[in-house]
Amino acid sequence: MSESHRGPLPSPPRRGVLSCLGYSLLVGAVAAAFVGTTAQSQEPAPKAPADAGKPQRKRMLNLLARIEPVRDVVRGKWLVTGKVLRCDDQHFVPRVQIRYEPPLEYDFIIQFSQPKLRHPIAAMMPNRHGGSFIWQVGIRDGSDHRIQANPGQEWYGKSPGLIKPNTLHTTVVQVRRNSIRCLLDGKELLRRETNFKDLTIDSWNKMPNPRYLGVGCDDPTVFHNIRVIEMSGPGKVIR
Repeated sequence: MSESHRGPLPSPPRRGVLSCLGYSLLVGAVAAAFVGTTAQSQEPAPKAPADAGKPQRKRMLNLLARIEPVRDVVRGKWLVTGKVLRCDDQHFVPRVQIRYEPPLEYDFIIQFSQPKLRHPIAAMMPNRHGGSFIWQVGIRDGSDHRIQANPGQEWYGKSPGLIKPNTLHTTVVQVRRNSIRCLLDGKELLRRETNFKDLTIDSWNKMPNPRYLGVGCDDPTVFHNIRVIEMSGPGKVIR
C-alpha cells in the first residue's frame, strides 16, 4: 500500500495539557508543605522550668560539726564536747583549720565566749591572691579589733569594753568581691573597699593550707557556733 493511502497519524499530546498538569501538582505540593509548617508553628512552645528566674538559694553550712580535732588542730589543746568547740590552752596561738574552701563571696560567722579577757579570737580566711588574711576581735583585754594588712595599712579600731567575760558574742566577716565588712553582735566595726592585695597574716597565725577557713585564740575560749553563708555559689567541702 502506498503512503498516500495510509490513514492520518495521531497528533502528539498538546504541550498545554502537560503544563497544566505539572502546575497543578506543584501547587498541591506547596500547599501541603504550607499546611504542615503552619501546624508545626501552632504547637505550644516548651515550658520553662518552674524555678527559672528565681534567685539562687544561699546555702548555710555548720562548719563546727565538720571539725575533727585529731585531724584539724594546728596548735594547742582543743576538744569538741557536745555541740561546742573548746580551746583550753593559751600561748603560741592555738588554732584549728576547717577543711572547707569558701566561694568568692561569703559570710563567716563565729559565736564565742571567753572566761577571761586578754587576747583576741581570730578568723583566718583565704586571700584570692595567695596566702591568708585574718580578722581579730578582743585585742588588749577585749577592747580592740583589726584586720592585718601590709605595714602602714593595718585596719585597726579601738572600742573599750567591746568584749565581756563569760558573755556570748557573735562576730561576722562579710567577704565580698571588692570589700570586707566586720561586725560584732550586729554592730558594724569595720568596712573597707579592697582588692585584697594588701591583706596579710602574721607568722604566728598562718595556716597549713591557706585555702581553708580557720579559727584561733590565745586564751581559753569556747566556740559555740561556726558557720558560713555562701553568697556567690557553693564552696568546696573537703572530706
